[in-house]
Amino acid sequence: MTRPRFSVVIPTRNAEATLGATLRTCLEQEFEDYEILVSDNSATTATQELLAGINSSRIRCVRPDRTLSMQENWEFAVEQAQGEFVLVLGSDDGLMLHSLRELDRLLRMLDTKLLRWDSVCYHWPTVPVQAQLPPNALLLPLKQMDSYHPIRWRDSRAVMLDAAHGRVSYAELPTVYSSAVHHSLLDELRKQTGKVFHGDCPDVYSGFALAHLVKRYCSLDAPLSINGLSGVSNGVATIFLKNSSPIAEDFNALNHARKAGRGWQEWIPDLSLFSTCSAHSFQCAKERLFPEDAELSMCRRELAQRVMREYRSASETEWQMVRGAVRKSMVDDASLLAWFDSEYADKSLAACPPADRYPLKHYGGAYMQLDAAEFGVKDVWEAALLCEKLLGYRQEGINAHLKADGATALERSKTNNGAVPGAPREGLYQQETEVAILKILAGKVTRKTFIDVGAEKGSFAREFLKLGFDGVLFEPFATHLPVLEKLVSGTRSKVLPLAIDATDHEGQLHIATDQAGQPLEYFHSLQPAPSATNFFHGAAVPVTCRSLESLVREGTIARDVGILKIDTEGNDLRVLQGMGPVRAEVLMCEYVTPRLYPDWSCSFPEGVMDAAKAMGYEHCIAVSRFDEHEVVENDPVHFVDGQWGNLIFISDALLRSAQKEIDDIQRYVHREHVKACLRDHQVLLEKEARIQDQATVCLDQQRRLDERRAKIEELKVKNAVLKEKNERLRTRC
Repeated sequence: MTRPRFSVVIPTRNAEATLGATLRTCLEQEFEDYEILVSDNSATTATQELLAGINSSRIRCVRPDRTLSMQENWEFAVEQAQGEFVLVLGSDDGLMLHSLRELDRLLRMLDTKLLRWDSVCYHWPTVPVQAQLPPNALLLPLKQMDSYHPIRWRDSRAVMLDAAHGRVSYAELPTVYSSAVHHSLLDELRKQTGKVFHGDCPDVYSGFALAHLVKRYCSLDAPLSINGLSGVSNGVATIFLKNSSPIAEDFNALNHARKAGRGWQEWIPDLSLFSTCSAHSFQCAKERLFPEDAELSMCRRELAQRVMREYRSASETEWQMVRGAVRKSMVDDASLLAWFDSEYADKSLAACPPADRYPLKHYGGAYMQLDAAEFGVKDVWEAALLCEKLLGYRQEGINAHLKADGATALERSKTNNGAVPGAPREGLYQQETEVAILKILAGKVTRKTFIDVGAEKGSFAREFLKLGFDGVLFEPFATHLPVLEKLVSGTRSKVLPLAIDATDHEGQLHIATDQAGQPLEYFHSLQPAPSATNFFHGAAVPVTCRSLESLVREGTIARDVGILKIDTEGNDLRVLQGMGPVRAEVLMCEYVTPRLYPDWSCSFPEGVMDAAKAMGYEHCIAVSRFDEHEVVENDPVHFVDGQWGNLIFISDALLRSAQKEIDDIQRYVHREHVKACLRDHQVLLEKEARIQDQATVCLDQQRRLDERRAKIEELKVKNAVLKEKNERLRTRC
């Protein structure tokens, strides 16, 4: 039997009030090769009656032979799916009207088995009124950049850890609610763990499990589905209503029956919150898929802090209950319990209010919030129609292409004995090409030592240490220091918590945060960047600034070194100005251009190149990026505003000794650049074809309109003739 391209799976229980609108969004797709699978776990026949009334051959309904918990019903439903790719919708969710057509195109373009997307959020009129949860509201993601929607490769480990600790929403993971999942990935989960879903929150668990399975995944910053919240939502009942509703009672009772108890890990507070749900789901995935991975682990202290900030207590009594639940989860760890008591034992709700939620604007930032009632919207089907009127994706398609930023880049095949960049590695932020070049040069330098200025979490230093180099790592951001200390443990390298500048002084390190105010792993700088759009410089912390020249004078570092890597987020030129007698056989500096970060003039390429030339460096190898495009140049180099990259300065002798290997890298990167251009060209051709098709439709409509006008004119003439004849007859009579 031939598989359909997609299975849209809808596990449901007693949700006939919303299911009809959900199904309508699924049936009104401009795509043919798909099935809709409804798993009816309801206590009544109302869902069966609804489906009989719809009477669509595309809908296939299955019913378990007993009442199932949410996790069991999801497992039962997905097991019945026959599609090549599987999507799961809640019974109050919906598909955007362009979803399956565009999803099919994007999956073919990307050649991937897992694609995650952003979702529209719709609050049904039946959703109980809560702060930050107004009924009949529509939340639209607005993340288009320069007339296109970026598709990014996301590093699974980084997102998993951030989501587990609540630093980012679990919706950033490739959950089955907002992803197309190839059936082979579901088969692999069954092979490794016995089934696809585990835990009380199958959607959240699926995000962690699938992310771990694929190691990295594509994420589209455009909506393909609508995430509904309604009076029948389990999440609304358990988290927002704090388990005080019949829906929550039913949900919890079925979970208890499945496991003879709640079944959460004892060290996770027994509270229904986004943070505890994420922690529970992460731990379920860890126990089954990566139990020996020490780096992928929960920080219990951070979880406790997150719970205390997230729970919105209505009274002092409720706050004390929450504190007691969190404390109870720590009784197995005396030091953790002592820390918690020192932080919260003598506190109250007034002293520890819940964290402010991020204020949503009606327009601006990453989302637009609308009062859907003002547009006559009453359900998710009408919300889908409104989305199309506002966004136009069904008519115009989604202009989306890969943007290789963040922790990973486009996957590259390893050839030429490792000279060509390999697969993306955590923390390199797209700079695998630089690593490949530095490895070549490392084999040619006479001194096997390095200095890493702005080491962050040691991604470059790790590569040098693997080659047997000894080094000094400078990093002023305190959060990164434990990671670096662990990295150099057992080696002759050392970590110094200093910021490197042109002079010695006490300075201010501007801490970069995301839109929600959470610190990032990068972009912390001595140079503030008020014009930046992808991060915010808010608070600053005092740091000790030293110049390399003064550190040489006191004997902290050597004057001559094999490799000097500088990445200070906007301050590289000042590091060069303070080098004094320090010289490296290989010098690498990061550069940015004014269009990206106009405030960071100390990392503009022209100034950095002039300074390096004045030091006697004879050649520059430039690795430059613009979106997913990457080029490698070697004398001369050119810069286009909007690029960023790294400049590698070396001597003539070193270049001659490494010329062949560097030429191999240049040829490889050039081929990848041409492929990216061809992909862009193909996208433009597809866009042009859609425009031509639409133009043909418009011309046809215009032709029919002209014919109608001509017919009207002809009828007018005939009418005038008849009037004239009628007038003559009347005159004769």
